[in-house]
Amino acid sequence: MGKIKTLLKVILPPIFFIIYRKLFVTKLLVDNNTKQVCKNEYWDGNYESWEIAESFCKGYDSEIIINKCFDAIQKIKNGKAIYERDSVLFDKIEYSTGLLAGLFLAGHSNEGNISVLDFGGSLGTTYFQNKQFFSYFESCKWGIVEQQKFFELGKKHFQNEELMFFENIDHCFSEINPTVFLISSSLQYISNPIQLLQQINNSTIRYIIFDRIPFSEKDTILTIQTVPPVIYEASYPCWVFNYNWVITQLTNYKELYDFPSFCDSDQIINGDILVQWKGLVLELK
Repeated sequence: MGKIKTLLKVILPPIFFIIYRKLFVTKLLVDNNTKQVCKNEYWDGNYESWEIAESFCKGYDSEIIINKCFDAIQKIKNGKAIYERDSVLFDKIEYSTGLLAGLFLAGHSNEGNISVLDFGGSLGTTYFQNKQFFSYFESCKWGIVEQQKFFELGKKHFQNEELMFFENIDHCFSEINPTVFLISSSLQYISNPIQLLQQINNSTIRYIIFDRIPFSEKDTILTIQTVPPVIYEASYPCWVFNYNWVITQLTNYKELYDFPSFCDSDQIINGDILVQWKGLVLELK
C-alpha cells in the first residue's frame, strides 16, 4: 500500500481538478459564429438500425486492420516503439489522467490490488499505455475481452501472468474476478450497447471506467464513422450517446466524476450535433 499511496499524491490532483471543474466551473457553450469545434467528414448519418448502417461499412474485423494492430503492438512489446493507439505508432506516450485516477482509486480501495476487465481492449493498447504504473500496485491482473481474431492473436502472442485474453465477459469474471470494468473507445462500436450496460449494472463489479466515448446532449443516434485513410481503409457503425441516457442505464452505480478525452477533439456532426468525447468513473452503490 505504501507505493500506491505515494503515487496517489501525483494522481489525486487530476481528480480534484475534474471534480472542481464539474461542480464549480460553468459549462462553456460553443458559439455558432466563433466556435473552434470543427465540422468533420468522418461521422455522418443517422440510421434506423445497426444492420442498415453496417451494410454501408467495411468492418472492424478486416484482416488489414487486425494485422496492422498486431504489428504495432508487437513493436511495443519488443521495445521497438513507444506507444500505439488505433494501430498508429507515436514517439511519446499520451495518458488519460482521468482513467489513471480511476485505476488508482480502485487499487487504493482494494488494498493495492487491481483486476481489470478491459472490454474491447484490442491487443493491449491501454495495458501497454499504462504498464509502467502497475509496479505501484501490490498485484495487477488485466483481462481483455475481444472478438475472436483478436482473442486468438492476443492469447498466442501477448498473454502473460499479468495480461490475459478472453472470448467473453463470463470467462473473464471467472478467471480474474475483476474489480474494474473498463470500456475505452468500445461501447460505441457494439450493436447492442444497452445489453452490455444492463449486464454491467447487474454485476457486483465495484468500479466502471469509461474513456473516449462520444456523447451529445441530444438523443442517442447511430451514425457511420469513416476512418481517415492515413490510418487504414475502414468504416463502421458508431453510436453517439446521450450522456444522461447512459447514466440512467446504470441504476446500481453512482457517478463519481467525468473527464474529457485526452486525444479526441470535439466535433460537429450531421450539421448541428456537438459531439464531445468523454470518460467517466462510477462506483457501485
